Amino acid sequence: MPHLLPCLFKTLTGLSCPGCGIQRSILLLLNGDLAASFRSNMFSWVMTPFLLLAIISSVYQSRMPRLHRFFCHRVTLVSLILATFLWTVARNIWSL
Repeated sequence: MPHLLPCLFKTLTGLSCPGCGIQRSILLLLNGDLAASFRSNMFSWVMTPFLLLAIISSVYQSRMPRLHRFFCHRVTLVSLILATFLWTVARNIWSL
């Protein structure tokens, strides 16, 4: 496997950030190992569809106003931030 860039957050704190493992996950996915890619960073597999839909709804907001309003709604944004925070805490507890 090629040399991966170190995570600055992990280097400074010793803790995994929500994105730790994404580089490895992408490389494993490109090599066809879906299970290992998923294990490398499960959160990215869950959040990628949301991110893609948010980008699409932003680009095509005049064609998809309801979807755009959903992703711009305070409850949606707080929920995504909370999910990211909980994932970060959980993955650091699991790795103890």
